[in-house]
Amino acid sequence: VDVGPHAGIHGGQIIAAGSHGSVIRIWRLPDDVSARMLQTPTRLNAMYTAYSAYRRVSSSKTLRGHDGRIACLALSSDGSVLASGSDDASVRLWHFPGGMPLSRFAGHASPVRAVALCAERHLAASGDESGQIFLWDWHAGKVQIALPPAARRERATRLAQLSMSPGVEPTRGGVPVVPDDA
Repeated sequence: VDVGPHAGIHGGQIIAAGSHGSVIRIWRLPDDVSARMLQTPTRLNAMYTAYSAYRRVSSSKTLRGHDGRIACLALSSDGSVLASGSDDASVRLWHFPGGMPLSRFAGHASPVRAVALCAERHLAASGDESGQIFLWDWHAGKVQIALPPAARRERATRLAQLSMSPGVEPTRGGVPVVPDDA
């Protein structure tokens, strides 16, 4: 079963999953199920445990806003913001787990394939199918840094994932700065 991109938080009690139908669903697992998943040593056993409780779990929220398939999800480290990237070439931020829309970023020329968040600095990173990466200030809704797509000979490997460190400054004179101790 392909549930598409997914993210979880709060000890596995809340799960978000994107779909081909341009929606994000958020589920709250029963306490006994999430506790058993945390105690289960293998991923396969954890998935079986979750499946065995399937009939007791219902979708608590459905988030709508994208016009294309949800291609990627990311959750902020503090668990308060969910980012979604879509085939519609946009990124959306949502209050998590409440589901209230926070921001919409448009600027990519091709479908968004990876998103990452840094809650401490209110930054979102997004990468599209061409390899273009944007770093957004999520309060201002503006691009802070735009990294160009990879050279044609380097495109054999598509962008699959982004990750951000809380210690990275967004810009210093327009150039991203990594601390000396990184």
